[in-house]
Amino acid sequence: MSKEIYKACSTSKEGPDHVYGIEGPGDGLGYYAWYGYPGNTFSTLEHAEQAARLMNLAFEKGEQRRAQQIKSLLGF
Repeated sequence: MSKEIYKACSTSKEGPDHVYGIEGPGDGLGYYAWYGYPGNTFSTLEHAEQAARLMNLAFEKGEQRRAQQIKSLLGF
């Protein structure tokens, strides 16, 4: 992978129902995801790390596709 845009993180919610999220650009991610977007959280750090890895892979593939489209439009 070229770069990590998304990373697993711990959220601000403390206690027995502590949850994990994913840091990255956009609403619904990061430290306060548990409060405004509870569906974007994970019960374990391992699950959050897996999701972040998949998000980075999808982002990278999207960048590659966009680069191909630009080259095609420019005639390369």
